[in-house]
Amino acid sequence: LPIVILIAYGLLSSFCHAKMYYVAMNGDDMNPGTQLLPFGNIQKAIDLDELAGGDTILVRGGEYKAFELRDKHGNQFNPIVIKSFPGEWAVVDRNLGGGNGYRAIEFYGCSYIIIDSLGITDSDPIIDRDINCDVINNTDGCVKLLETHFRGKNGVKINKSSAKEDAHHLVFKNLEIYHNAGQAILGRGKYFSILNNHIFNNGVLGEGYGMYISGEKHLIRGNICHDNNGHGIRLGNMTHTLNSSIIECNILYHQLNSFLHFNSNNNTWNAIRSGTGMTLVGANGNIIRNNLVYENGDFGIQILSSKKNRILNNTVYKNCVINDAYGQGIFEYWGDDNMNEYYNNISYGNRGKAIYLRPGCNSVMMNNLFDENPLFIDVQ
Repeated sequence: LPIVILIAYGLLSSFCHAKMYYVAMNGDDMNPGTQLLPFGNIQKAIDLDELAGGDTILVRGGEYKAFELRDKHGNQFNPIVIKSFPGEWAVVDRNLGGGNGYRAIEFYGCSYIIIDSLGITDSDPIIDRDINCDVINNTDGCVKLLETHFRGKNGVKINKSSAKEDAHHLVFKNLEIYHNAGQAILGRGKYFSILNNHIFNNGVLGEGYGMYISGEKHLIRGNICHDNNGHGIRLGNMTHTLNSSIIECNILYHQLNSFLHFNSNNNTWNAIRSGTGMTLVGANGNIIRNNLVYENGDFGIQILSSKKNRILNNTVYKNCVINDAYGQGIFEYWGDDNMNEYYNNISYGNRGKAIYLRPGCNSVMMNNLFDENPLFIDVQ
């Protein structure tokens, strides 16, 4: 009984110390951050020495400068929360200044942080001025524009700490991430939850993936990603893998634009004809299930050098809109003895093949519906 009382007292004590801080357009960073006297910038609330697990930063409706979180930590039971004030909508705009000038929100080795119900964008008018540069026929000119104005300007970037420790247990939910020059969410770490976000119209000339995530034990669920440059969701690469994660119930469509992809092996830019719904590279032991992937320019789901993934109950429909020479509904390539599993998927109406598995990959297929009319019903 004394042990139970002690634990209960500890939890109660942590809740009692939780604080609310407020930020508003008409606030001032000299204020105490109360509802009546709010701060003027989100960064001011984050930089408070006393900010701790269980605290919440509520941001009133309006547009705010970028911000950074360095070595900020909540805990398992009491995360730090940054969110819009209930019933209002706050937008973080890289173009308004703040942060390091490259990202709207940037993390360095943080843990147990929740970012909820915010807009994340970049209002720089140069984005709209240069977005129509023809990367296929004017590659060199577009590369110059990209490197001069846009490279590295992402919506959210997640880095290791100064001590080279991974960020972990970060939650991004109910966000709108749009009109950023680069990736909407870019980073690696452990135990990220990326939930129910609307991610669209990201990327100028270069890679503007809806998200580009590596690490392990993430949950990516319920996101809508459309009209981004490159991939709706990109998971892993040959250096930084994506392992033991769940990617489910996402809707990925209309990644159609040509874009520039940087090849780090030879430090050159390559022009890519069109985008892909979801791409896995060096991704191992993941579950990809119940996703709807349709009307993307190239592949629906592309799996490269990835092993022992389970691809289950996905609907891949009418992809390869632009690139009918290469695109497939589902495409697995690179690597031997990959041993991926494909069960209960629908792949239909794609301009390329329903599925292509490289000989020697030794992956398994069962109970899939490939290039047979699934008799979809229009629920409207």
